[in-house]
Amino acid sequence: MPNLQENPTLPSSECILPEDSLVTRIRQHLEEKTCFRGRTGVLTIEKSGETIVLSGRLPSFYLKQTLQESIRKVPGVRYIDNRTHVT
Repeated sequence: MPNLQENPTLPSSECILPEDSLVTRIRQHLEEKTCFRGRTGVLTIEKSGETIVLSGRLPSFYLKQTLQESIRKVPGVRYIDNRTHVT
């Protein structure tokens, strides 16, 4: 009989969320931030496997980096691919 390994469990502080739920929580988190309020409509936030893919346009490199670091704090986010462009 083959040796089957159990799936590793996530730490209790993390939870597995449906894709739409995580993206919705990220958008809500950003709307709470003054610098992103009203800008989330120009950002595309998608989940690809364990990676959150960000795209769209922002007016500064500061906001691009702030976007990435802000999303990193949302429970359930593991990896971020920040493809936003600065215009």
